[in-house]
Amino acid sequence: MGIPTTFKHLDLTWKPHIKAMNEPDEDTDAKKPAEGGYSYGSVRQGSGKRTLKSIKTHFYVGSEDGEIVYTDWMPQKDQDSGKIQTPKPEWYHGIHDGPVSALQRSPFFKDVILCVGGWTFSIWKEGVSSGPILMSSASTKRFTAGHWSPSRPAVFYITKVDGSVDIWDLLDRTHEPSMNQSVTSAPITAIFPYQVTPKQHLLAVGDSQGTLHMLEIPLSLRQPTPNEDTGVSNYFEREVRRRAFVESRWDFREREKMEIEQEKKAKAGIAPNVTLTDEEVEQRMKMEYQQYMEEENSLLRQLGLKEEVEEPLPQLD
Repeated sequence: MGIPTTFKHLDLTWKPHIKAMNEPDEDTDAKKPAEGGYSYGSVRQGSGKRTLKSIKTHFYVGSEDGEIVYTDWMPQKDQDSGKIQTPKPEWYHGIHDGPVSALQRSPFFKDVILCVGGWTFSIWKEGVSSGPILMSSASTKRFTAGHWSPSRPAVFYITKVDGSVDIWDLLDRTHEPSMNQSVTSAPITAIFPYQVTPKQHLLAVGDSQGTLHMLEIPLSLRQPTPNEDTGVSNYFEREVRRRAFVESRWDFREREKMEIEQEKKAKAGIAPNVTLTDEEVEQRMKMEYQQYMEEENSLLRQLGLKEEVEEPLPQLD
């Protein structure tokens, strides 16, 4: 076929040690992962070593369909087949309107994850499976990447397809970016903040044309405010409580709605859907037959086809 054999010796050399399937269920096609919550740059051979039991093996995965999947890569014994395999995802949410392009844990809060996909971004907290604790509104321009600030817990950067960078400060505002910086006319594909010295921080921005732009981060974005980490931590905790309250209110509304519907059915004479025994079904049929006979006799009397004084109807056993 004209394919050179220069690198044929590398065929099947790189292969995974563990495969973690990230499809939501058996009836859904497997989603192609777009971003993951692990970095494998420092992974080394672990043969001959014992498996650590005290470490966390859960991680986040973003798909091309904008889904966020939370799963565990630690193999477990399947109850049906008895084989050792990775478990199914614990939960997943189709939250974004485009492929997930960035998925990163906060350097200050290891249980807080920034996710960028499509025209929105979201912030998740590990242990909260009902949804993100912060969800942005849809942007007019598609997002392409994102990165936490390495020095300020409240700051992160979001890049866009129009070549600009949104700078978000959670302690300043959460409904819109604190500022926007235009960098290039081409779509931005990568962003990385780097601390050269305590007094000099740089922001590397790469675009689709292969150009690397270096920007110096100002003092206001590199130096944390007093007790900033505490303020951000309190904000995350408030959002977790708010989400739990909203979820409980929705559950209460659903129960209240069901109770109102049951009351309306009771007033209308509609019995709730219950399973009757054979004796109850037979008794109900007898009562319906008795009622039908009474209505028939009443109609016949009104038409003059039957006398008013009649013998009582036979009692049904």
